[in-house]
Amino acid sequence: MVKCSFGVGRHTENPVLCVEEAVKDFRNPIIIFFFSGEKNFREYARLINETFPKTICMGCSAHRSIDNSGFEEDVLKAVAIEEGVVCSAGVIEKADNLALEYADRVRRSLKEVGETHNTVCVEFTAPFKRAEEYALMTLNSVLLRNEIPVIGGSAANSDGKEGSEEAYISLNGEIYPEGCVYALIHNVNGKIMLCRENIYEPLSGNSFTATKANAITRTVMTYDNKPAADVY
Repeated sequence: MVKCSFGVGRHTENPVLCVEEAVKDFRNPIIIFFFSGEKNFREYARLINETFPKTICMGCSAHRSIDNSGFEEDVLKAVAIEEGVVCSAGVIEKADNLALEYADRVRRSLKEVGETHNTVCVEFTAPFKRAEEYALMTLNSVLLRNEIPVIGGSAANSDGKEGSEEAYISLNGEIYPEGCVYALIHNVNGKIMLCRENIYEPLSGNSFTATKANAITRTVMTYDNKPAADVY
C-alpha cells in the first residue's frame, strides 16, 4: 500500500522554520514534491534536500496552491510518498532546445525503476517558450511505447506569469533554470490511474478550429482556413 504524508509551512519569513513545519510529519520519504512561491524557493530546495539527503526532492514554484483548506499564496506545501513505490528521477538540463539529446537518460531512469506497468512520470518544466513541448517530446519518445503516462506542468511565480524568469524548478537541491525535472514512480503492490476532470463549461458563442499556426512563436494565423484577424 502506498503511504503518503502532506505538510504546509506558513512561516515564510523564516525559511528554516517554514521547512521544519512543512516536513515535520515526514519519516522515511522515498520522494518529496514541494511547491512554493519564488521568493524563498532556492532556500526551500536546499533545506529540504539537506534534511532528506537520501530522498528524491523535486520542486516547482507556483502562483497559488490548493488543498482541503482552499487556495493559498506564498506558502510552502510538500507531499511525501513513504511506502509502496519505487522511484527514479532525472533532469533534462536544456529543455528549451536540446531536449532530445537526453532520451538515453530517461531510458536509464526507466531501467532503474525496473517496471513499466502501474508506472507514471511526473515532470516540472522551466517556464520558457517551447521548453515543455521539447521536454514532453523527449519523455514521450521513451515512455509512450511503454504506455507510461506523463503528468505535470510548467513553473509559475506569484504573479501567475509562466513566462517569467522568476520561476523555478529543482531536483535534489539544484535549480535548473532551462530544464525539466522528472520522476518515474512505480506502484509496487497496487495500480496507478490518472483521473482528468474538465471544470469548464462550453461557451455558448462561436467556436473555431486553428488550421494554421506557428508552433515556435505560438501564433495562430488562420481559424477554419480564414485569417485570424478577420475571424476576430
